[in-house]
Amino acid sequence: MKALSKTLVTSSLILLTTGSFALAQDVVTPKKGTEWSGRVNLGGFVTDGNTNKKALVVDGRTEARQKDNRYTFGGEFRFAEDNGETTEDEYEIYAQYDRFLTKQLFTGVRTEYESDDIDELDYRLSVGPFVGYQFYEKKTLNLSSRIGLEYITEEYANGDSEDETAFSWGVNYDQKIIDETLQLFYKHELSTPFDDTEGFLFDAETGVRFPIAKVLVGSAQVDFDWDNDPAPGVEEGDTKYSLKLGYEF
Repeated sequence: MKALSKTLVTSSLILLTTGSFALAQDVVTPKKGTEWSGRVNLGGFVTDGNTNKKALVVDGRTEARQKDNRYTFGGEFRFAEDNGETTEDEYEIYAQYDRFLTKQLFTGVRTEYESDDIDELDYRLSVGPFVGYQFYEKKTLNLSSRIGLEYITEEYANGDSEDETAFSWGVNYDQKIIDETLQLFYKHELSTPFDDTEGFLFDAETGVRFPIAKVLVGSAQVDFDWDNDPAPGVEEGDTKYSLKLGYEF
């Protein structure tokens, strides 16, 4: 819980320090047509000898930006083995649509599907509307936040299932520093059910990207997930570290 508290404090400071300058209307949108951007990342390792380990992580994200619309699609897959025992086996996919009412105020809908064999989660599906604010949107600095509602349905390996309505909050931030040679990034998703506020879900990604070639980037990333009401025998917190090589467009 201490790590979760620190993460929430960090995100609040980001919003307070950078959001206070949003009056500059520092949002750059396409004048016409659609602008596409995105990246695909790959990371992993294999060891054979005294220990037999292997790991693979693949993730991707693409965005189509128009003057008044934004479409975002992404996903991630993780798998790892340690001496023949599976230690990670999970994936998630998501899609989000944003409709801009003004240059910075937007509304939309988001859906996400995930599965995690180690956490005994067969699937979790969430979908819901939101309202958001784009503090910054340009090549060197992006910051947005959104709040909304979502319907969540879950199925676990032990046969348990849950359906609930929740409050959702998300933050997405990235910024290029040191003559644009490094890019810091951070995002989180928080879901709090109305009928069980202690059963909240929190996912966060923090890291740095660095250029390797013209379209190739490396990244060092920490993922922190917290399920405050997990399946029996499963820990609440889960922290993952990864180094990845990516193609950016």
